[in-house]
Amino acid sequence: MFSRCASRDAFPENRVEGLARLDEALTHAEGATGALRDLVRGILPEALARRGLKPGVESLVFDIPIAVAVEVDVPRLAPEIETTAYFVVAEALTNVVKHAQATHVSVTANYEDGQLTIDVIDDGVGGATAEHGSGLTGLFDRVDAHGGRLSIESQPGHGTAIAVTLPARHVPALSP
Repeated sequence: MFSRCASRDAFPENRVEGLARLDEALTHAEGATGALRDLVRGILPEALARRGLKPGVESLVFDIPIAVAVEVDVPRLAPEIETTAYFVVAEALTNVVKHAQATHVSVTANYEDGQLTIDVIDDGVGGATAEHGSGLTGLFDRVDAHGGRLSIESQPGHGTAIAVTLPARHVPALSP
């Protein structure tokens, strides 16, 4: 990747107009890169779309640099519920890796009596909140939009537990 500083250094100092144009082009390129990252994050992985929540969650934990225990025992659910569950787990795991300083995290999901329950629990430093526009704030909105509940328990020094309950309906698997 060609950095802004390296690009600016390629112009002689007396080329003010060229530097201004280069800065403008790099600003547009940085914006496009950010938009592309947002788009890629919004695309569902094939494992989730084709095979369901368990393979989708397993695809999330494949490259995580800490120990992750996954116990997902759910049938195929309505796509909007699987998608919401997937993004809850993805955001929770992102926060664990970025902020928790955890050595272990567990992800469990179960389906019973029309309810999907998801728990993501880590042994990190705790102190997670959904204030100030964190990624957790968006999870509350996403879960609430489907009539679900989300709670966060995160006392400093005691890890974080995120619990979600979503009303869900079983969708029979499609024939190949």
